[in-house]
Amino acid sequence: MDFSKEEQMALLFPHFWGVKGVYYAEPVADLLSAATASVLFLANIRKILSPETLEKIV
Repeated sequence: MDFSKEEQMALLFPHFWGVKGVYYAEPVADLLSAATASVLFLANIRKILSPETLEKIV
């Protein structure tokens, strides 16, 4: 079975914080998702906007 990050945290956090762990899991998963997306965006946008790539377009 393949769980998303949020589902994994919703299963893991209650072991540490009880029922409140389920509520803590959502914002943590949102922050991790935003950080992952930002890193991947920045890594790829540099390749897309590199001078070599822009020369090919123009």
